[in-house]
Amino acid sequence: MQTPGEFSPDAISAGKRALKNLALSMLLEADPLIWAPMAVNQYQNANNMTDRYAALAALVIHGSKSAKACLEDFHLRFADDALVIDKWFALQSSRPPVAQMESTLNEVKRLREHPAFKMSNPNRVRSVIHAFCLNNPASFHQADGSGYAFWAESVLALDPINPQVAARLARGLDRWRHFAQPYQDHMQSALRQVAACETLSADVKEVISKALSS
Repeated sequence: MQTPGEFSPDAISAGKRALKNLALSMLLEADPLIWAPMAVNQYQNANNMTDRYAALAALVIHGSKSAKACLEDFHLRFADDALVIDKWFALQSSRPPVAQMESTLNEVKRLREHPAFKMSNPNRVRSVIHAFCLNNPASFHQADGSGYAFWAESVLALDPINPQVAARLARGLDRWRHFAQPYQDHMQSALRQVAACETLSADVKEVISKALSS
């Protein structure tokens, strides 16, 4: 499924790239240690964003040790392209749990301190905090409630800056009653923590109130 030569956006070439990158991800799913060098090679030699990002995503999602160097290189290459760096942030925040690797939550907390992250930038907030809390259930829903504590902290920090974006994040726990224990109790506790804030915006207060009363 290789497409040698100059990049072409035609349907056949695009289909080959899609199938090739799916196969690459499946190989790393089977054994990241054996197949990581293939992904690194594709990352380093790609002549288009589709192949370079797909290789990077395979390395990150499947927990390859080679991911860190490629992530650093990717940031250096595209630091001036805001939309691409949004994808770079979101990829790391969306990583599912991987055995013997640091939790995604700890990585997200570090990303929140990254110089390129600004709480006042809605797209950056969505790519880091929303990507983790709303689009990464396997990492977000932890039995110790740590993900929910991070959610509450983030809602409260974001609300004075952008109530609308905070309200969207607040909806992340509005189905808390559908969860089993101990998740349900931790979610309710996080909701009550946010509800106790006396300076909540009307947007967030409405979401939290409805969640607790439903």
